[in-house]
Amino acid sequence: MADFYIYVIIPVYNCKAYLEEAVRSVLTQEYERIEIVLIDDGSKDGSSALCDKLAQDYSRITVIHQENKGVSSARNTGIDHILQKYQDRLDGRYIAFLDADDAWANDFFTNTSASEFPLAHIIQFQSQRWNSTFTRCCEPALLEDGMYAGGVDMIRRCLNQHFGAALYACQLLEVHTIRFSERLRYSEDVLFLRKCVSLADSVALLDKILYYYRNNPLSAVNTRNFGITYFEPMFAAYLATDIDGEGFVSWYLVDMIEEHFRHFGTVSELKQWLLSHEEYVEIARKRGGERANSVLTALDNHPLSYALKNYIIGGASTLVKKAIRVRGVSAIAERIKYPIQLKIKGAL
Repeated sequence: MADFYIYVIIPVYNCKAYLEEAVRSVLTQEYERIEIVLIDDGSKDGSSALCDKLAQDYSRITVIHQENKGVSSARNTGIDHILQKYQDRLDGRYIAFLDADDAWANDFFTNTSASEFPLAHIIQFQSQRWNSTFTRCCEPALLEDGMYAGGVDMIRRCLNQHFGAALYACQLLEVHTIRFSERLRYSEDVLFLRKCVSLADSVALLDKILYYYRNNPLSAVNTRNFGITYFEPMFAAYLATDIDGEGFVSWYLVDMIEEHFRHFGTVSELKQWLLSHEEYVEIARKRGGERANSVLTALDNHPLSYALKNYIIGGASTLVKKAIRVRGVSAIAERIKYPIQLKIKGAL
């Protein structure tokens, strides 16, 4: 790819402890046509002042402050800012997303590598899961390296990677008015990626690790609700906006049912919810195959037995989680979960 520009949107909300590391991982890339847009989403922990200091120290950083509206709103603010600023010059301009507690791999965007990236609506790389201190990690999921047409059939090839491990062409987001769903607190990133891939003319997959995802115990995904309150907003959003919303509902309705009981929800509460959302049940029966039908049949015929089985699984899971928090046991569990140890301390 010839000269191109990358604009990295970093939503910031009460993440002072990690923010400088995320910013540094971007600004230390050799390729310099990279700018950062920090969206301070009403932080209360000093992150707001840190954003301003970083912008004073580095000319490639822009800060936008807004009232707390959530991560989707913050990312949308960043998209709108970039598209408006370069509305007549979108060719060769890409947007990337980086969470403030994550980081980019060292020396990824070099002058040489940047010139070799293919031209596509989406350029997706690999992501890698790390522990909270960036000292241990997992093997990344592989990508099927190559150039592909976008569309619904392409989605499955991209979903094993974090949505932030990608460059999104400004033209793609502008022409199709693609934004994050501000109704969702969870899964908004997956829905965004699915929209982009389904509408893209071309998707380049490159089997190179860009994105380091930190397993932050205080992040939204680790402090979420469970069961009905978690899944219900996603069902509505996916049915309204996703290219295969019914497929999403047919699969995750089962996950919702299991999670409801594994966190000790009652049969009556679930039955009442299913009766008031019969359209979801019909979708699951039609599209969910044997997996969905076996669970729905068990609920119809033997609801207490089915609930009890999941209560036992949930109780056992709770005991295991408590056990691995014990000093010594937690260290062993972390080595199992993140088998690769960082050899050079401070290399990130």
